[in-house]
Amino acid sequence: NPPVLILDDALSSVDSHTEKAILENLKDYFRERNTIIISHRISAIKESDWIYVMDNGEIVEQGKHDDLLRKEGLYYLLYQRQKLEEALGGE
Repeated sequence: NPPVLILDDALSSVDSHTEKAILENLKDYFRERNTIIISHRISAIKESDWIYVMDNGEIVEQGKHDDLLRKEGLYYLLYQRQKLEEALGGE
């Protein structure tokens, strides 16, 4: 049981429904350790305590999910694009 868990795009090869099920099953496991989740999918990180948004190797935004959405910056644009892709049936 490591004190730190790093998931580097670990859920990228599963569909959004499977991702949700996996994350739900791991919630208690995450609570017991520091977890770093690296993901292109906002759905995988939106419940994180703190989110860093990177662009071209630099941190361009940071904060909680709702705060980042209110800023209407890069995170917001990525979120809107992913919502649209989901609505159109894409992953």
